[in-house]
Amino acid sequence: MKFENLIKLFAPAVLLAISAASAHAGQISGSLPLFGFNVTKDAIDLAASTFVDAASIGLSGSPSGDYGVVTNAGWANPIQLTFATVLTGGGFAFNDAANGSFTAVSGLFTTHTATNVDVFLLGTFSPGTNFGLCGGTACVPTTALVHISINQTTVDGNTALSEAITLASPADTLPTTPEPATMTLFGSALVGLGLMGRKRMARR
Repeated sequence: MKFENLIKLFAPAVLLAISAASAHAGQISGSLPLFGFNVTKDAIDLAASTFVDAASIGLSGSPSGDYGVVTNAGWANPIQLTFATVLTGGGFAFNDAANGSFTAVSGLFTTHTATNVDVFLLGTFSPGTNFGLCGGTACVPTTALVHISINQTTVDGNTALSEAITLASPADTLPTTPEPATMTLFGSALVGLGLMGRKRMARR
């Protein structure tokens, strides 16, 4: 086959590959484990409540991948999740100039009982000043999936709330499979993202 014909044959595929690579350039890859501090609700239990509110959020473990630059300074502004509007993000957002910001735009419940709320939220994580390069290119705002698990426990008449938050990116859509399959898939995704992050950091 002539060289000119080879170029014509493979040029579209090459251009498509370049386009795909450009579209993903700078995306933030990894996961961010967080927890809510001083979590409150507005009713006797989670089923009766209309929202939960955390005075702040901070790291509950070691961030993976590109999120390794996030410090434990935390996000000090109140972080609220409104149950009635979870489908449109529940008003969930946090912001810090150095660590970055996240705003949810859609979501779904997987559990909502008197003692447990499990929610998945999809939105955009924007890098803060702590972020530099992601895969050799300046980090850019990236679609991220957030899983929130809120639990209410009562011991000797005293009620306490805990809130575990995991953010992972890049992401495309909300999960569609029900519990417990959703949690299994999400956990596998986090493991994969962690491995990817370690490989990328090792190459730097």
